[in-house]
Amino acid sequence: MKTPGVLRFLLLTCFIVCGLSLRSQSISGVINSYYKVTAINTLTNTLTLPATGGLSPGSKILIIQMKGATITSTNTASFGDITSINQAGNYEVNELCGISGNDIILKYQLLRSYDPSGLVQIVTIPVYNSVTITDTLKAAAWDPVSGTGGVVVMEATGTVTMNSPIDASGKGFTGGALRNYPGCVWSTNVTQYSLPISPADPNTNGAKKGEGIAEFIVNNEWARGKQANGGGGGNNHNTGGGGGSNIGSGGQGGIRSGETFFQCHGASAGVGGLGIQSFGYTVPNNRIFMGGGGGAGHQNNSVGTPGGNGGGIILIKANSIVGASARFLANGAAPFNPVCSNPLIAEGDGGGGGGAGGTILLDIQNYSGSFIAEARGADGSISGNLTNSCVGPGGGGGGGMVWVTGGSIPGNLTTSLTGGAAGFISLSNSGGCAGQNNGATAGGNGTTLTGYAIPYATTFVCAPLSAKYVKDFKGTHSSNLNTLLWTLINRTSIKSVEVEKSLDAVRYTTIGSFGTEREFYADMNSENKVYFYRLKITDISGGLEYSKTISIDARKNPASIIQNIYPNPTSKSSIVSINSQEAVNAKISVYNQYGQLLQGKTYALKAGSNQIEYSFSQFSSGIYLVSIQVAGETHLKKVIVQR
Repeated sequence: MKTPGVLRFLLLTCFIVCGLSLRSQSISGVINSYYKVTAINTLTNTLTLPATGGLSPGSKILIIQMKGATITSTNTASFGDITSINQAGNYEVNELCGISGNDIILKYQLLRSYDPSGLVQIVTIPVYNSVTITDTLKAAAWDPVSGTGGVVVMEATGTVTMNSPIDASGKGFTGGALRNYPGCVWSTNVTQYSLPISPADPNTNGAKKGEGIAEFIVNNEWARGKQANGGGGGNNHNTGGGGGSNIGSGGQGGIRSGETFFQCHGASAGVGGLGIQSFGYTVPNNRIFMGGGGGAGHQNNSVGTPGGNGGGIILIKANSIVGASARFLANGAAPFNPVCSNPLIAEGDGGGGGGAGGTILLDIQNYSGSFIAEARGADGSISGNLTNSCVGPGGGGGGGMVWVTGGSIPGNLTTSLTGGAAGFISLSNSGGCAGQNNGATAGGNGTTLTGYAIPYATTFVCAPLSAKYVKDFKGTHSSNLNTLLWTLINRTSIKSVEVEKSLDAVRYTTIGSFGTEREFYADMNSENKVYFYRLKITDISGGLEYSKTISIDARKNPASIIQNIYPNPTSKSSIVSINSQEAVNAKISVYNQYGQLLQGKTYALKAGSNQIEYSFSQFSSGIYLVSIQVAGETHLKKVIVQR
């Protein structure tokens, strides 16, 4: 496999930004950013995104596949059974090495396999030192169209103080949406497990299934069959939806009863979602999933309830955490219809199934205080009959997962993983069914696991190129023209050469593409800026490599020029040589390879040449990024300390 190369200092440039997040600070709201992955190239170790705004080399990211399981599609009770998990639930922590257009280059070789058709997303992971949660920390809502959201993740090298909860409740897979159907034929019992939204016979219909880890099968999105861990929708007429599932299975929806012989019948309620513990929640397998959505209740009077959303995913890595009854919340959501006088009660139509609890992952070394982790399934919808029959309530959502590092659940961590209760009939005008479940059942309980370990990609592939294809690469500036010259070797192995350009040494665009016959490029520039260039080499096997990056200063009158830092490498101190147009201050800051600000000092410059002796004697051997800020300009230099 070809190794994608980007100069190591590109990886370090982000630390000016990333380092800001490493200080002690207060956080709340949504702290993560989410990006859909549209393509994966394992040969070049790159992911393609619709856009890369907000990302920088060195950013830590979570890669996770949200769906992708294969299910049985026969119109039987087996509909929705998982026949293959495929890549669903695979995830890992990685870092960005570089960005090229809409492609991000990973620092480490992908640890696992992913299929973008199964909705793969990347989630940025903010890394803090000591941090305080001052208001609820939230996951962005899951968007089934873009395949993003539903996850809150963070790391802290020091202490997390929880003054407010971390909440992903109701941010998992979506519950079945409501649809109002016309009527029914009293002599017809709709028994199908899957139906299209508009069946050939409009009286043969079913409500929408809840979302799960398998994509919907076209024209099979409706009716009572489960959708992997999504609950089935209630069938015609006025039956309840099944509960979503995670670890615990979803509860069965309730049927309609008490009707006369010539009234509409509803004997086929939604099937509860499939419990999925065996498909990933083990130490060697280590896959994770959001809670499944509940199936919708069947309605024809617009007063049913939809399925509830499942709970999302919480992943926290910290050295220490402090709190007083601090809560981690990934509960399923209850069915809710704002049209009803009580939005939680179906008022004459079928009730929706409760959403399943989500997944809470805690890689925390020390707990101080008391904590509660909840991933409960939501209760199935109550049915408050306002018509002359007993319509079906919803099934309860299944409980989720709390998975902690170490060999046991900490004594000061209380978990709540119960399945949601079955819905019941709260009011009846006839039939004597008040208080009955009509066949609706509770969701199964979730569980806890120990021995959790975050899957980190560790095979380093972000390294400077050897001179395999480019012997030399240089550039000059004259009269608004940047001239680039290079010398190729091993030409027979090269398919194409692209010239890439950047203004920040982070985001590059292609400005020229050639074969091996050309070894120069003239870039016309009228702007007064510093430009960065690199060559992107694609070989005949499809492998991708990059040349070193060069910079060309096209500024007519720069406020300062950093002429050199020498010696470099150094063992004690180096001279920072700065040519300044005026007497101003220069701030010199040193960051380590983890982006932590180690030291910052301010120096007074005189107009002209300045020689500043900067000591590195207190730093251990390694690579450091030196930021030099003068008159609003930032200059970056890599310094190697050797002992």
